[in-house]
Amino acid sequence: MDGDVMDEGGTYHGLLSGDATFLDDDTPFTYVGNMALRLDGDGDRVMIADTAALRPETKAWTMSLWFKTSVGNRYSGLISKRKTVNPYTQMSLMMGGDQAGNPGTGGKLHTFVIGTQGSTERWEVSTRADYADSEWHHAALVRPSGEKSPVLFVDGVMTAVLVNTDRGLRPHDVNCTEPWLIGSSNASSPFQGLIDEVAMWNTALTAAEIAWLSQNSIDFFFPRGTMITVR
Repeated sequence: MDGDVMDEGGTYHGLLSGDATFLDDDTPFTYVGNMALRLDGDGDRVMIADTAALRPETKAWTMSLWFKTSVGNRYSGLISKRKTVNPYTQMSLMMGGDQAGNPGTGGKLHTFVIGTQGSTERWEVSTRADYADSEWHHAALVRPSGEKSPVLFVDGVMTAVLVNTDRGLRPHDVNCTEPWLIGSSNASSPFQGLIDEVAMWNTALTAAEIAWLSQNSIDFFFPRGTMITVR
């Protein structure tokens, strides 16, 4: 996070809430000035105000971040843009259990892509593995263009998932005007742990690009498409 929640592109700055702190001695990459955001699970979060450019709608989209936690007994948001009323239109990467709809608590990654058709028409998967292990992990959710299903990557590879729900016409229209939240969601508890190198692209990154991100700091790599970063 480099000590702030400013967008490196200079446009989509974040607003930090709570008493989160920045650490320079526990980050996924070591270089001068690098810091990670520490969230205490008690209201800390970053909010990025809505704008048309930050709405996935039916476009190809990628969101990526590093996270580290030992807390596996809650349901919390890593990065989320979610409508608060039906049909709960959203694109969210959460941490919790593996139950459909209401995931429950746990250390698995859990994703939602819900469009404007209705909350039952959605793409929802959870990882088979548990990541509340006090280690740094890279996660990326890639939503391709057209009718292809989204793909969840963990630590640079397409991860094994439980397909909780796969309904509706793809691509789901994530036309949501709520803000993006990092380290939180308007449907869950705040995240407790460390987060670093949050980024989004208005394109679907390739498997090779995701693998690169899992091994290298985003400070030294700018993939194709418009990149929105909060580091």
